[in-house]
Amino acid sequence: VTENSANGTSVGTVLAGDPDTADSLVYSITAGNTGNAFAINAATGEITVNDVTQLNFETSPVFNLTVQVQDNGTGTLTDTATVTVNLTDLNEVPVINNQSFAVAENSANGTVVGMVSASDPDAADALSYSITAGNTGNAFAIDSATGEITVSDVTQLNFETSPVFNLAVQVQDNGTGTLTDTATVTVNLTDLNEAPVINNQGFTVAENSANGTSVGTVLAGDPDTADSLVYSITAGNTGSAFAINSTTGEITVNDVMQLDFETSPTFNLTVQVQDNGAGTLTDTATVVVNLANVFDTLPAVVVNTGITLAEGASAGIDNTVLLATDSEQPPANVNYTIIDAPLNGRLELVSAPGVAVTGFTQADIDAGSLRYVHDGSDTLADSFSFNVDDGQGNRITEQIFAITVTAVDDTAPVIINNTGAGVDSGGSVPISSAMLSVVDVQPTDNLVYTLTGLPAGGSLMLDGIPLAVNDTFTQGDIDAGRLVYQHLDAGVAADAFSFNIDDGMGNQVASVAFEVSVNIPLALVQADVDYGDGVVLPPPVTAAPGVLSTPPAVESGLLALETLVPLGGGSHGNPELQAAGAEPESTALPVVQVSAPDRHAAPETVSEPAPVTAVNEAPPVAIAGNSLSDTLWLSLNRMHSEMDGGAESVSPWVLAATRSVVWTFSAGFLAWVLRAGSLLAAAMSSMPMWRWVDPLPILPVRRRERDKRKAQMQNEAEAEAKAYSGMADILDEHGEDGRR
Repeated sequence: VTENSANGTSVGTVLAGDPDTADSLVYSITAGNTGNAFAINAATGEITVNDVTQLNFETSPVFNLTVQVQDNGTGTLTDTATVTVNLTDLNEVPVINNQSFAVAENSANGTVVGMVSASDPDAADALSYSITAGNTGNAFAIDSATGEITVSDVTQLNFETSPVFNLAVQVQDNGTGTLTDTATVTVNLTDLNEAPVINNQGFTVAENSANGTSVGTVLAGDPDTADSLVYSITAGNTGSAFAINSTTGEITVNDVMQLDFETSPTFNLTVQVQDNGAGTLTDTATVVVNLANVFDTLPAVVVNTGITLAEGASAGIDNTVLLATDSEQPPANVNYTIIDAPLNGRLELVSAPGVAVTGFTQADIDAGSLRYVHDGSDTLADSFSFNVDDGQGNRITEQIFAITVTAVDDTAPVIINNTGAGVDSGGSVPISSAMLSVVDVQPTDNLVYTLTGLPAGGSLMLDGIPLAVNDTFTQGDIDAGRLVYQHLDAGVAADAFSFNIDDGMGNQVASVAFEVSVNIPLALVQADVDYGDGVVLPPPVTAAPGVLSTPPAVESGLLALETLVPLGGGSHGNPELQAAGAEPESTALPVVQVSAPDRHAAPETVSEPAPVTAVNEAPPVAIAGNSLSDTLWLSLNRMHSEMDGGAESVSPWVLAATRSVVWTFSAGFLAWVLRAGSLLAAAMSSMPMWRWVDPLPILPVRRRERDKRKAQMQNEAEAEAKAYSGMADILDEHGEDGRR
C-alpha cells in the first residue's frame, strides 16, 4: 500500500480456507500491527489502513502482520500466518514551522540572523528556502540551501522605525511534484544607542549685528528619538564671535566687535552634537556663517586745506583742497551737506551760476564743478561747515572749510578838503592840502588828479608849467605846494577848474570842481562931471567884480541886461556875482533882452532864453562898499560912459536930450528909492536885482536849508524877472541903440 494512504484505504484481503466448508472463518491481526496502522475485517479478512500517520515509508516501509484465522467449528480451531504489508514510497510535503529570531538594529550586512528549520518526510529529498514576503527594503537574505537568514541592508534595520520583520519563508523539496511548505519567520530588532546625525549647513548674518542677534538654528537628529541632544562649537569660532545654545542648537552673536566683513567675511564653525544614550555618541559638521557686508565705514576727510582768493573774486574747490573718501562707496555717493553757509559769499556749481547750493558730492569736487564766489564785501575771511555721509547712515559732522580773502582796494578816494581858494586879481596862490586833499588806502603819490576843465580866467601850473586838459597832478604835488593857480583875466572874478580823482586801483571820484574867488577892488566914485548942455553925470567908475569893462555887442537893437548876474546867495541872499556875458557855471536868473527904441513905447519883442542850470557854489566875490547906492551909481556911471563913447556920431541936441531924460529919470528914481524906506524894502524883496543884496547878512545856515532857500529864491527871481523887465532896462541900458 502507498504510504500516507488515507484511513480506510484497502490494503488487501487475506486468503484462508477451511476443510470444513461449512465453517465460517474469523480473521484477526494478532501481532506486527505497529501503531494499529491497519485493521482487518473479521468476516472477510480485508486489511485496510487504520492510521495513516503510521504509514511512513521512510520510517516503517514494511509491516509484518500476524493474521489469525479461526473457524466456528467444534473446538474453534485456528491458524496463523504472516501478512506482509509493504509500503510504497510517495513524495511527501516538506514541513516548515513558524519560528523567530532577534538581531540588533544597525547590524552590519552579512550578520547571521538565524537558521530556518524545515523538514521533509522524504528524507532523501533536498529542501530549498526562500523569503516570499515581509522582507521590507530587502533588509534580509536567506540561504536557499541551508535556510540561514542574514542582514542584507543595514540601513533598513532601524528599531525606531521597523522594530519587527515578519518574513514569509517557503521550503520546497526536490521530490516528485516539488512540494512546498511556508511558515512565518519573525525577525525582532533589538534597540541600540545610535549616533546623532548633523549635516553641514550655513547661515548669513549682517556684520556689526548686535550681541544676541540670532544667526540660525543648527539642524541635527538622532535615530533614537527618545534621546536628547547637546550642541557645542568645537572649532572655528574666532574671538568667540558666536555662541550656541546647547539644548536648541541656536547660534547667536556673542561679540559684535568680531563681525567685520572687511577682515573676516566668513566663519567656519565646527559644531558637535552629542546624545545622552549609552556611550554618549556624537557627530560633527561644519556650519558656515557668512557675514553680509554692511556699509559701516565712516567717510574720512583726507584733504581740507581751504582756499585763498581776492576780494570779490571766485575760486574753484577741487580735490586738491577738499577731499573725502570712503572705502566702501564711490565719490558720487560721498555727500557733503552744508550746515553753516558762507557769510560773505556763496557756494555754487559751475553748471548753475548764481544759485547757492546746500549740498554737493565728492564727484562734483573731483570734476571741478564746485566754486566759491565772494560777495565783494570788505571781509578777509569766510568759511562754511559741513557734514559728510556715505548714504548708508555713516556720517562725520561739523567739518569747517576755511576761506582766506585777500583785500582789494575798491574804495573810492574821499575828499576831505575842497575849500576853494582866494586870490587877488592878477595874483597867484598855491593850492595847499588844506584847500584840496583826499584820503585813500593808497599812498598820496597814487592819488592822481586828471584835469577835465581848465580855469577860465587863469592858469593852473605844476612846478611853473601850465597844465592842460587831461594833464595830471598828485596829492603829493599838492602836499608839496607844487600846484599853483595864477589869475590872468581881470574880468573874471570867480574862477574854477574841474578834475577827476583816481587812486590807481580803478576807484574814481569824477567831475569835482575847485573854485577860485578873485579879489578885484572897487575904485572910488569920482565927482560929477559936467558934460555940457546942462547935463551933469558922475564920472566913469572902475568896474566892480562881476561887471565887464567892455560891454558886449547888442544885436538888432536888443539891450542885454548886464548888471551883475547873481550866481547864488547866502543865508539871506548875499550875492555871489559873475561877470555878465561870461560863461557862467550857473545862473539863477534868465538873461532878459528888451528892444527899446522908445522907452515910453510898448516893447516890440521880448526874448527869454531857457534858465541856466545851477552849478557848485563858489565863494562870494567881495565887492568893496557894495551898498545899494554904490551899485546903482555904478550902473548909471556905465551908461554915462557908454553914451560918451558914442557922442561923436550923435547930434548934441539929441545927446543932451537923451542924457537929460535918462539922468533925470534915474536920479529921480534913485532919490525916490533912497528916501522911501518902505518902498526900498518892497523893492529889495520883490525885484530880482535887489533880492540878491543882503544889507544885513547873518551867520550862514545849514547847507540843506541854504540850498532850499536858494532854489526858492531862484524860482521867485525868474518870475520877477518877467514882471519887472522894464526896471532892468532902466538899470542896464547901454550900447549904441541905448545912446540913440
